[in-house]
Amino acid sequence: MNYKIAAYDVDFPHKAYGVQLGFMEKVLKALDSKSNALLEAPTGSGKTLSLLCAALAWQRQQKIDIAKGESEFDVQAEPDSEVDEPQEGSAADSLYPEAKQKQKKRCTRIYYATRTHSQIAQVVRELKRTSYRPKMAILASREHYCIHPTVSKKANKDEECQNMLKDDPGCKFFRNVNKLYSMQSSHFLMVHDIEDLAKVGRDHKACPYYAATHFAGESCSKPMMHIIFPLSSEPVIRSAMDITLDKSVLIFDEAHNIEDTARDAASAELELDQLQEVQLAFQKMDIYSGAPGSVYQSLAEAMAWLLTWLKGKADGGALPSKGHERYEGVWAGHQALAELSEAGLSEEKVEVLWDLYSEARQAQEDRSGAGGAAGAQDKARCVVLTSGTLAPTDSFASELGASFPVKLEAPHVVDVRKQVWAGAIGRGADGATLQATYKQADTTAFQDSVGKSVVEVCRVVPDGVLMFLPSYSMLDRLVIRWKANGLWGQLAALKKVVTEPKGTGEAFDAVMTDYYTAIRRGQGGLFMAVCRGKVSEGLDFADSNARAVLIFGIPFPNVKDTKVGLKKAYNDAGQRTHGLLSRCIRHRADYGAIMLFDDRFRQPRYQKNLSRWIPPRPPAAT
Repeated sequence: MNYKIAAYDVDFPHKAYGVQLGFMEKVLKALDSKSNALLEAPTGSGKTLSLLCAALAWQRQQKIDIAKGESEFDVQAEPDSEVDEPQEGSAADSLYPEAKQKQKKRCTRIYYATRTHSQIAQVVRELKRTSYRPKMAILASREHYCIHPTVSKKANKDEECQNMLKDDPGCKFFRNVNKLYSMQSSHFLMVHDIEDLAKVGRDHKACPYYAATHFAGESCSKPMMHIIFPLSSEPVIRSAMDITLDKSVLIFDEAHNIEDTARDAASAELELDQLQEVQLAFQKMDIYSGAPGSVYQSLAEAMAWLLTWLKGKADGGALPSKGHERYEGVWAGHQALAELSEAGLSEEKVEVLWDLYSEARQAQEDRSGAGGAAGAQDKARCVVLTSGTLAPTDSFASELGASFPVKLEAPHVVDVRKQVWAGAIGRGADGATLQATYKQADTTAFQDSVGKSVVEVCRVVPDGVLMFLPSYSMLDRLVIRWKANGLWGQLAALKKVVTEPKGTGEAFDAVMTDYYTAIRRGQGGLFMAVCRGKVSEGLDFADSNARAVLIFGIPFPNVKDTKVGLKKAYNDAGQRTHGLLSRCIRHRADYGAIMLFDDRFRQPRYQKNLSRWIPPRPPAAT
């Protein structure tokens, strides 16, 4: 069906619900106005389908406008934009050279970032349901694409691949990659996922990794949709994948954990053994260079200072122990600078090291052809974050430190009064109070009460039941207890019982297959999973795969984790500031002055975190 939404013709594969129409309107508003968007819609409301249809309708209309010369971008070209030279060889190029120049310069690409492998399959399934057939590329690592019988089994596939390409006879799959180039618009690869491209690569003995990279790097004159996996906000990874966000549309699906993703991208974890290997490598390079006072000698000395400092801190008891051979310290401000100086990393040395890093990074980009894809011009046209759980959107936007003018908290498409039963259950089937606190969860009385309650649910609820617990340790304790007291046997008599394994890979895939097979055969299933595990992220449990969700306990983060503690301290500081701001404004007729004596409050990222009733930009007093 075709809908007119915000002046755009949007094709939708079926009659759209009101929630879906509202969602598409917000997406189009964000794309049109170049505004960031936070869009929340419950899982199962057709969020992914709506997102694809709206974004691709906008991109299609943009292509039409460019071709006709009526686009708003034709009024005035941006002064700093570069114009690609038109390619020769077609009659259309000679007849309409200016139009081709504009199209090459201004065509907007869409980057659709996913968090899990299963989400890619879901996005591709939804895309196949639509009438849209954009050129597409799925950007993933060699971990998912490599089909070489030797390299694909190696731990470091990137390094092994690069080494093989340097040596004779090289990689036969890479030599055949051009066989896949002409197939991008064929029915084999018009709409494809990772497995589709890998299969075609095996059939033609051609590399799917470099084929995907080629698809992504095609001329900007062709409207493209890139699916990025895994979701990455790290510039180094974007550069390696040749992703240029300049003036592109960036969509993050299931973006509720994007803050953690961004924080991880800006963090690094190195073990002492790794630093020693780096030092040894620099020493060898210094010897091979044969030049006295080489840059490698400086780098080796810097590593030696750092290693001596770390060992001294650990051996001297200056760092508190955090387990076997693990020590931890947290410093900020002047103390951090003092510690770095003590480690031999003074301000002057850090500047030298940074210059060396910048030169090495540039050399790597020159070799890879990325050419600064993640540089200063990585300015997206707009960023759209969507998920089933973003609320409260104000605090979410504040924590990200960005502006999101377009927001939506959509209701569900189902009639929640008729199709959903939700309730808080404070007592188990045996009447015992249920509180999954650390102290209570370790008691057999609690474990037995939980087991009896799950048995009663499984007697009544058909098909699949999902059960979520706060941690793997609680899951393990319940399994051990239930196998000892007979509750496991009762559950097994009612449904196929599976437990979520730690990590991913073949073990997880095998468990998922067992569960889905049991549901398909009418046996029913109970999936015991963990709140922060893989089952809770992006997997499809529609219809009979999940007729009930049981949540035991509240999945608080580990309060002993250093990152959690630092985040809590940061949030507490902001909340305390908010409370102080209103001390002198206590009723409607009250008035007063608020003076923030800290230069950081002059910065937009701190001003955004102030209470909403404060003027958006407090005047900077001197």
